[in-house]
Amino acid sequence: MPLASFFRRYASYNHWANRLMVDWIRTSDRTLVDSPTPSSFPSLHLTLLHVWDAQYIWTERLHGTSPHIFPSHEHQRLLEETYEGVIRSSEKLVHFLQDQEDEFFESLLTYSTSSGKIITNQVSDILTQVLQHSTYHRGQLVTMGRSLGIEHPPQTDFIAFTRLTP
Repeated sequence: MPLASFFRRYASYNHWANRLMVDWIRTSDRTLVDSPTPSSFPSLHLTLLHVWDAQYIWTERLHGTSPHIFPSHEHQRLLEETYEGVIRSSEKLVHFLQDQEDEFFESLLTYSTSSGKIITNQVSDILTQVLQHSTYHRGQLVTMGRSLGIEHPPQTDFIAFTRLTP
């Protein structure tokens, strides 16, 4: 499978899995979403904000800009806004990749980090980072949710996605 096809499909999977995760958390008691839970980030809400921030910053870098302000710094941290931000940022990446020529996926990209350092990476490495990053945190969200008593997490394994899509 060519890189372009692989990453387009992987981004579609990421969008699907993030939507399932958001829908699952949305059905829980609102107070649980902000309850302290030990993990990389201290609540489900803050973990979702982090996923949104990462997807936003990497997608912007892929667009050729290097923003230094994250969504979590710009909005009021309203829960519904966070849910929509995660979903929209996932969808934005899907649409962006659909519009790229196949050569883009094998190209180099130079960008500025949030600390101002100039870095060059393969686009395929950046895409692997952002998509794996979301997967990592979805696993944390399930563990955090279960520790809070939120039952029936969604099945977000990649193979489950492949069984639903041609």
